[in-house]
Amino acid sequence: MKRKALIGWGVGSFTSAALVGAVGLLHLRFMTDSLGLAMGMAGLLVVASKIYDAAIDPVVGVLADRTRTRWGRHRPYLVGGALLAAVSLVMLFNVPTGLSYTGLLVWSGASLLIFSTAYTLYRIPYLAIGRAITQDFHERSRLMTFSVYGSSFGGLAATAAAPWMLSLMGGDRAAHGLLAMVLAGLVALGGIATFLLIDATSEGHAATTPHITFRQAAAAIAANRPFRALIAFKVTMFAGLTLHGAALPFYTRHVLHAADKSLGSIFLLQTLGMMASQAGWVRIAGRIGRRQALMLAALAEAAAMCAWYLVPAGHPMPWALVLGGVEGLCVGGLFFGLYTVLTDTMDHARHHGPASAEGVLAGVFVMVEKGTAAFGTWVFSAILSAVGFVSAHDAGSVQSAGVVNGIVLSLSVLPAVAAVLACLFLRAPAQGQAETAGIPQPPAVVDQDAALNTALPTAMVAGAVAMVMTLALSSSPARADAARPGAPPSPPPAISAPATPVPANGVTIPRISAGVDGKSYLDTVTLPRAPGSDPLAINARLYTTDTEIGVSPPGTFIDWHRVSSPRLLIVLSGTLEVGLGDGSVHRLQPGTIVLANDTVGQGHTSRSVGSVPVMAMTVRLPREDPLRSRASSCPDGVAPEQCVANSLSIQHNPQPVPKP
Repeated sequence: MKRKALIGWGVGSFTSAALVGAVGLLHLRFMTDSLGLAMGMAGLLVVASKIYDAAIDPVVGVLADRTRTRWGRHRPYLVGGALLAAVSLVMLFNVPTGLSYTGLLVWSGASLLIFSTAYTLYRIPYLAIGRAITQDFHERSRLMTFSVYGSSFGGLAATAAAPWMLSLMGGDRAAHGLLAMVLAGLVALGGIATFLLIDATSEGHAATTPHITFRQAAAAIAANRPFRALIAFKVTMFAGLTLHGAALPFYTRHVLHAADKSLGSIFLLQTLGMMASQAGWVRIAGRIGRRQALMLAALAEAAAMCAWYLVPAGHPMPWALVLGGVEGLCVGGLFFGLYTVLTDTMDHARHHGPASAEGVLAGVFVMVEKGTAAFGTWVFSAILSAVGFVSAHDAGSVQSAGVVNGIVLSLSVLPAVAAVLACLFLRAPAQGQAETAGIPQPPAVVDQDAALNTALPTAMVAGAVAMVMTLALSSSPARADAARPGAPPSPPPAISAPATPVPANGVTIPRISAGVDGKSYLDTVTLPRAPGSDPLAINARLYTTDTEIGVSPPGTFIDWHRVSSPRLLIVLSGTLEVGLGDGSVHRLQPGTIVLANDTVGQGHTSRSVGSVPVMAMTVRLPREDPLRSRASSCPDGVAPEQCVANSLSIQHNPQPVPKP
């Protein structure tokens, strides 16, 4: 096995993982929170694109097997598919401004279809090449570890570095577009590098193989029992994984109230866990077999997903980070097992089929991946729609108790049940069946007793089922406030007008500022005491530039933004919710005065919550020295003798005026 083919296989996995990771993690939330599309409609667009994607997978697989070029059957698709995928990635997150609601739907739907086509053109030929690179049992295990390494780095770029960069660039709609351009460049370079590193020799001189017909392709699938079992496992397992992955960004924002930076940290630790686990999974597969190792990884992932049910919302760290790393260890075994068992089933097709059908099997393998991803996404969007999730376009981010319950269960118990059920399709075959099926096994597995081979998965499945049922009947700390029927979740901390007398040295009010890291945070500032004012009264007399009074209807949302100049924000009526870059969310009640001074950095978000419109007054201050005090309370241009403030008769605790 050539070293450059080994590296090329890893680079190819990086490219596909970066693609699916970025879109799967960010695009649904981008459509709801940045474009303002309703959750049900956004989920429908994703599901429709994945159904289309799944439908064309077997067709692309057959076409790839029938392709004849001097570069081999499958290699040309690596470049073409990657370049088209890069273009589609830019389109997905760079939506033209000024589009109507219908225009947003059309653009988003068309971009998803182009992305689906590009991903299929790249992913299926890439998987088909894997079987031809090597047929040795141990070399193939080593090859698949490079695939997981590539997937890990791709996932790192898409799900850890991307949220971190997104938060650094402001997290708004424009930041999503810029981030997409960066990822698109990585995807294009990855496809070109894979083409160059995996040459025609690595593809196994496939250009001389006979053409395969669609009937032969169907016959090859029907005759391949190990492949059918693998597909049944993958359908069930990936339905749960997709549900789990779709729920995680909503869980961190709406249940834990954590910033996107924490989401990136979770995926970073998950990626590191995937990479660190590979040597261990190779040893496990060598001792108990690839199929048993795949089942063990699935059950371990079920346990890890259940553990999210127990994360306390008030203090999620470090528990959320630890679970991210543990899930990485489990997912590393899942992908290692899936890829190795897939190439083993390709060997079976080679020995029992009428023609070479690597592309056909890869097409079906990817088809069910996308089909179940569509199903999992649809289930999640349907659950949130049923429990009353409200998108940014419609209302505020404080969700009901039912929404919190739906997110928590979608993240933990429901996908764990799917993982346990998936293992039932990988029950051990009868003694000797694995060898006759054409799946290579290490000597230690071939000599195992059949009873032990059956008892091990049965015991693991029974234990996992018991654990899932126990958690399903218990109460989750993350939804403790939602445990009572009809009880709303705990609202963000409220900032209201001070009820106690102001301090003698000046008026103290909350202030929104930007830290050295560009994140906004909340502290307090004491306004300077007006010179020459009544010694028994507290006056703050500032220079201002202009004043604005605005009324926002319920549900108005403004994404991440900073102020162009410092200003005093006074809430007159209604409730205004402000989200800060440090992950905290605060509510401004009527009578509240806040100094918004985050003129640099990420800024903050604002949202009108409740059923009452928010009326607020904005008093803009000079950008330079905004808290500079005025010497006089008389308006500019008014003579002192004409200034009413100079002739006021102020009395403290005056004696009552006698009645006549």
